[in-house]
Amino acid sequence: MLTTLVCAILLAQPMVTCSRCEYQYQKGVVIPPPALSQIAHLAAKRCSYKITRAELSSMRSLLQKESRGRTLAKNSRSGAYGMWQFMPQTWRAVGIKKTNCPVCQTEGF
Repeated sequence: MLTTLVCAILLAQPMVTCSRCEYQYQKGVVIPPPALSQIAHLAAKRCSYKITRAELSSMRSLLQKESRGRTLAKNSRSGAYGMWQFMPQTWRAVGIKKTNCPVCQTEGF
């Protein structure tokens, strides 16, 4: 019952379009492992990079470990943010502003 309610609330979230990559997503929605494949390929394409199956498998494992797919995940002690748990200095180093967009987060990865 609660799971159904949570899903209904998440599905009712409006779509947001990222101003940087124009990807449409629902803010705060958990990224399931099957969707990661599409997101990873979109991010890789933007960087002119071809992702391998082994890399995708590693990314799935890391995603579950770091944030369980939550794009809004935040570690209050370290300041790590996003589904890949980038530290503030990592966001600056890759030249991407903190974002909720899963494609831009993955592009920084």
